[in-house]
Amino acid sequence: MTGQLAPRKRTLRLSTRLEMIVRSLFIQATNNYERMLSFGFLFALWPALKFIYPDAESRRRAAIRHLAFFNTQPYFANCILGVVTQAELRGGEDVAGEVASIKEAMMGAFGALGDDLFWAGLMPAAALLALIIYGLAPEYALVGAVAALVAYNGFHLWARVRMFAVGLRLGRHITNYLRLLRLPQFVVTVKVAAAFLLGIFAAVVVWRGGVSASWVVGGVAAAAAVGATAFLQYLRLRPGLCWYFVVAAAVVVGAWIR
Repeated sequence: MTGQLAPRKRTLRLSTRLEMIVRSLFIQATNNYERMLSFGFLFALWPALKFIYPDAESRRRAAIRHLAFFNTQPYFANCILGVVTQAELRGGEDVAGEVASIKEAMMGAFGALGDDLFWAGLMPAAALLALIIYGLAPEYALVGAVAALVAYNGFHLWARVRMFAVGLRLGRHITNYLRLLRLPQFVVTVKVAAAFLLGIFAAVVVWRGGVSASWVVGGVAAAAAVGATAFLQYLRLRPGLCWYFVVAAAVVVGAWIR
């Protein structure tokens, strides 16, 4: 017996979508070792389930289905949330197997990409930005902290809203859209940009320590070489060739400073 579906149009109201986005901010609130983010995901999905399944028993069965193990990067979970919601709207309990397959297939890929993008790339880059501003002008330390928070949180909040909207609109056809985003290449660019900022920060630290300006120039030049490498990787040049470029640039800079 399939669940009773809402008899009206199969689209969510704007207020329901907004409620789901707000709820998704708490997707890690009940993180646990047994089922990881499953309860948080259900908490974010619940407004849609109330619309799709007016019958309490059907809604209960749907909730139980979504309590299965689920773990991914919490910011990218919104994309999966949108895709799953679209599938539920389209078929209700008739697509229960498809929904489980979608979650299983997407959570691993988004988990790896999201960790690299946000926690190994964007977060260190934002922190280094604040430290560079502090090193150059300590009186603007608060400005640097605010700039870092705005840069990081602004991007990840935009990503949450955007990925949820795209997932809800495209559903299972989202694969082509994700391919166009070239997320793996973008992740590499962000991580190398963080390395570039690390080079700048090292130069600032040396400068604040009173070491000669030539070392500062060397640090900035090395950071610029890393940044150029990020651009070459974005152009799909083989990573090995990119690192040869960094070594060559370091040799040239070193010879020039000497």
